[in-house]
Amino acid sequence: MQPCILCLPITIPSEVKLGLALTPFVVSATSELTGLASVCCVNLTGLRYEGMRVRDVSNRFDRFQKLMARIGFPITHYWADNNPHHFERLQLYCKTLVNAGMLQPRSATTLICNCGAVEVVEEAINSDWSMDHKVMDIREGQPFCKLCNTQLRETRRECLFLDTHFSGNPLVAIPGFYQREIDTLQESFNQPLLVSRQRKIGYELRLFDRTWQLDTDFCWSILFCSLIENGFEPKAVVVSNRSLKPLVWAYGVSRKLCPDLAQVTAVVTPYVQFETGDPARPIGSLAQLLDRYGRTPVRLLMASSLKWNKKEVVAESSLIFWALKGLARYLVAVPSKEKTSFSLQKTIGLTDGHGVDKLISDLRKLNRVELSPYHNLLLEKGSSNE
Repeated sequence: MQPCILCLPITIPSEVKLGLALTPFVVSATSELTGLASVCCVNLTGLRYEGMRVRDVSNRFDRFQKLMARIGFPITHYWADNNPHHFERLQLYCKTLVNAGMLQPRSATTLICNCGAVEVVEEAINSDWSMDHKVMDIREGQPFCKLCNTQLRETRRECLFLDTHFSGNPLVAIPGFYQREIDTLQESFNQPLLVSRQRKIGYELRLFDRTWQLDTDFCWSILFCSLIENGFEPKAVVVSNRSLKPLVWAYGVSRKLCPDLAQVTAVVTPYVQFETGDPARPIGSLAQLLDRYGRTPVRLLMASSLKWNKKEVVAESSLIFWALKGLARYLVAVPSKEKTSFSLQKTIGLTDGHGVDKLISDLRKLNRVELSPYHNLLLEKGSSNE
């Protein structure tokens, strides 16, 4: 079994922005410094891909992998929720949950919009655990779909529900100030959740003598168990501080199927906005920035944004200019000879964005700059694991 650090599945847009690439960046850098294998999980089913041909989805995934390689993100393994092996396992996972009495049908009143993007159980409309809040909002006390802009209507039908009571092996947060929030989410992970959908998208499953359309979030949520079957032992997961709920959901569901799932550390990144300072001039896509500046300045911009002591960070693209100025004195940087693998806690300290800002400043001012093992990676001066 190969210990690994992973991320929750990334939905790949047609144009990859810096903020999306930040998660695999952290996965890759942490992997290099800790010796853990890196696993980048991707979501290739769901609303974002509706109407796309299978070949087009596959091509988008291929372009994403090439873009990650172009910026220098070594990824040990890519896990995708549309992999045939995962689908086969999903069938067995659901049957296991049924046999344990955790996945059962019952009649319920659901609220659904015209396009089908929002479907929520009436009794859970105001629940913190409704996974539809990302595409639903409340206007004058009434629920509306953000996509088709229609008010939700009632319908009564038989649905599949998952008993979600969470227990054992709590997640551990880095930085530590997220621990209380994660603990609170785990404690409230105790109500039945809707896992079947009317919308014809994603996976179909035969249970209880009928066919069910499964919720795409539920389908990827069992990724911890799926990775274990692939030979990986999840040790840490990189997640944005705005995605703690899906993390607790996925870890909790996986725990139902894998009671021996080891304790996992959540490496929680700040929410980062990359700006130019001029609303009329957007920062551009990752590919555009790489074409314009090359990968090292772009990596320094991303690394600078990781201010671990903050929950929200606004990163100005003007830092690329100062990075280019500093890199003009590239030869003054002296690579670190340290080859030790670091703990997760020590790694977070090494990768703090304040240290990257100081590195850029020192490159511009000093005759000699001693690099840390992390700065070796950023400047491609060699690796602490060589």
